[in-house]
Amino acid sequence: MFVLAVFLLTAIGITVVNPNESSVLVLFVAYKGTIKSNGFFRVNPFFVRKKISLRARNFESDTIKVNDKTGNPIKISCVLVCKVEEKRFITLHINKVNNTAGGNSCCFCS
Repeated sequence: MFVLAVFLLTAIGITVVNPNESSVLVLFVAYKGTIKSNGFFRVNPFFVRKKISLRARNFESDTIKVNDKTGNPIKISCVLVCKVEEKRFITLHINKVNNTAGGNSCCFCS
C-alpha cells in the first residue's frame, strides 16, 4: 500500500515541457520557479503547473486611409509582434486575457 502511494505521488509530480513552452510552478499562490528547458521533469506534486506559450504572436491591423497635411491620401497599417519574456508576471499578475480580432491578437489587462 505504501509503495502504491509513493508511486502515485511520483506520477502526479511528473511534468512535460514541450518546445516553445515554459512551466511556471506555484505553491499555495506563491511563485516557486520556472522550468524553461524542454523535457520530462519531476516536481513537488503539490505545485500547480501553469503552461505558458513562448512563441511569438503576430497581429496585423487593417489598412486605413488617412490624408496628410496637404490632402494627399496615405494608406497605413501596423504589424505588432508579441513575445512573452517574464513568465511569472504573465501567470501571477494578469487577471483577464481578452482575445480579439478572431483570435489573431491578444490583449492582457491587469
